[in-house]
Amino acid sequence: PPVGAFMQAWAWGAFQKDLGRRVGRYSVMDGDNLVAVFTLVELKLAFGFAYGYVPRGPEVRGNIDAKKIAEVFQIVGVWVRKQFPHLIFVRLEPPVSFSPEFRLPRFHFPSHYVQPRHNIVVDLTKSEEDILASFHSSTRSNTRRAEMREVRVTVKDTATPADYQIFTE
Repeated sequence: PPVGAFMQAWAWGAFQKDLGRRVGRYSVMDGDNLVAVFTLVELKLAFGFAYGYVPRGPEVRGNIDAKKIAEVFQIVGVWVRKQFPHLIFVRLEPPVSFSPEFRLPRFHFPSHYVQPRHNIVVDLTKSEEDILASFHSSTRSNTRRAEMREVRVTVKDTATPADYQIFTE
């Protein structure tokens, strides 16, 4: 997906299912035209309550104006309330900049997002020093702190059940 919306990718939904969460993948159509897609993850709360979470989504297709994007958000909100009446709320975190058109009835804009608002592309052909220099100072500090604590990264083609166990621990 565009703008680094990894959390709307099929693999992320599969990972959420592996964690025991209910996951659904949906689309918004305008006739035969695909307008948006989103993955809805159901997260449990205390006392049997649950809420829906659309991380970095819905993902709107193409270059459409803010008014049309606002319509998509409204359609998703109404549809989710009808299809999932047990959810106490749905949190959308679309990868779009704020626009006055997004001030919709029954929509509240949180003071913070769960996921990062922006992504960067890192040129891995640069030296490690140049890459670190391009990061925010707190990111550089956290990277060095992780190295001192002997955090190691291993790249694998596939994850085994043992890998998932280590990750969840």
